[in-house]
Amino acid sequence: MPTADVRDGMIGTGYTVSEGTRPEPFTVEVLGVLEDGIGPGRDMIIVRADSPAIEAAGGIWYGMSGSPVYIDNKFVGAVAFGLSFGPSNVAGLTPAEDIVRVAERAAATARIAPRRVELDSSTQRAIAEDAGTSQSSVSGTMKQLKVPFSISGAGAREFRKVSRTIEREKLPFVPYAGASSGSAAPPAATERPEQGGNFAGAISYGDITFAGVGTTSYVCDDKVVAFGHPFFWQGKTSLGANLADALTIVDDPTFGPYKLATIEDTLGTLDQDRFAGIRALLGDAPVGIPITSTVTADGTTRDGETDVLDGEFLPFLSFIHLASNIDFTRDQISEGSSSLDWTISGTTSTGEPWELSRSNLYSSDYDISYGSIDEIIGQLYRLYTNGFDDVSFTGLDVNAVIEEEPMEYKLSKVLVSKDGGEYVDVNKVKVDPGATIGLRAILEPLQGTTDKIVDLTVVVPATTRTDSFIEISGGGVGRFQDTYCFYEPEACGGGGDSKIESFADLLESLESAPHNNDLVAKLRGGRGKVKSSDIESLDQVVTGQDSIYVRLRGSGGGASGGAPEGK
Repeated sequence: MPTADVRDGMIGTGYTVSEGTRPEPFTVEVLGVLEDGIGPGRDMIIVRADSPAIEAAGGIWYGMSGSPVYIDNKFVGAVAFGLSFGPSNVAGLTPAEDIVRVAERAAATARIAPRRVELDSSTQRAIAEDAGTSQSSVSGTMKQLKVPFSISGAGAREFRKVSRTIEREKLPFVPYAGASSGSAAPPAATERPEQGGNFAGAISYGDITFAGVGTTSYVCDDKVVAFGHPFFWQGKTSLGANLADALTIVDDPTFGPYKLATIEDTLGTLDQDRFAGIRALLGDAPVGIPITSTVTADGTTRDGETDVLDGEFLPFLSFIHLASNIDFTRDQISEGSSSLDWTISGTTSTGEPWELSRSNLYSSDYDISYGSIDEIIGQLYRLYTNGFDDVSFTGLDVNAVIEEEPMEYKLSKVLVSKDGGEYVDVNKVKVDPGATIGLRAILEPLQGTTDKIVDLTVVVPATTRTDSFIEISGGGVGRFQDTYCFYEPEACGGGGDSKIESFADLLESLESAPHNNDLVAKLRGGRGKVKSSDIESLDQVVTGQDSIYVRLRGSGGGASGGAPEGK
């Protein structure tokens, strides 16, 4: 039915699911039409909806998005908006004309979707009259209905992190703990979706299944439109399309009523995310980016997999996947140490494959789960926002071995020797250009009583003309302090010592950065440039740092020859 033919007082029937999979009818009465109320050329049809289920829930619930409405056996529109002040029987419909255009792949403007729509005074008056209340008590806006968001496989703290992210990014989602659903490219469902039935749009499958739940609005041949509003408003996309099974309508005091549903068989690929709805092509599911992990802890080994359908979500979902798999394999959240090796793979914008492989040791006296994965997640964000090439991810594979006790050495003292002389406890040394400086690091083990002694050497280049300083530290100390590197990767290297000028440079920098179990000595000159260095790899993480000031002879007084200057 053209929106121009819709009139106040018309009576129709809508269909939605409150429990199970069978659509149930509800009655609607048209209260008015907001011409261009949503945006240019985007009308909204205002209706009052009634049914026993709606009355029991106190009004329209989250998850009714996409519920189709018919008048005189003609498709009028789909439920997409509700009054902003809370649950109500008043709903806003996305017109059928707009929904059909999504099915036909009409072009859409990529801009931020309006989540709220102002009501004019006449519409507010009509709503007030229908509700038997004063116009002043009616909210002046309608808002897009939130999407119930099913999250599987996340522990309590990971679930809180997802909830905080949804709140911070102001995403219109109601998160709830759901069940996992299959893996990438599962077989297509044997049954077809029906108008008014449940519909789910999936971001990932497997251990960590993320999916939004709504209602199917329109089915024509092998095309399905649902929700009646956008998911992320990405335009062209490639997410999963699934059936769902509604368990109940939850009356949540915080969010309001929402549909609690499990994610069921895959329908095909969600290829359009437009303002008037999301479109799915029935058939093959999209191919996901596999996150695979093998976690061994306390004699237990678990293989996990999550298939992410959009690379933009890979860093965040990798964090949730790895943290949850480590937590549940250990069956505890506590201190410990770990050994990880991983490979991140992908392709460049021209289709050339690339790969980053690395291993490292970690130790934490508080939370080894999070402490083990920060570097991997940081690398994923660096690669995704690299600024050099529009790369794509093809996979992440991680092997992790977790131990009960934190294992690390702490740098407690550094002794200094000039040109093979006696080691002494100083923080300043005077040398000639070309001199060799010996360093003896005293390391205290966290477990045990015997100190570890490590000797390192740095050479002052013969061309040196200015004073310098030696920095001695564990390889991981300060490596991620320059947070701007996440956004300006060309400005710094993995260890801050080399300039990155290409995506290949970035890969090399991330792959070859010092490890947490490395003890590193660097002679730095003007502007922090490294002139000489030495490194020793140990069997445990190294923490702590120290520095020695290096003064060149003739650069400002002091004794000549002999032992290094004292403290």
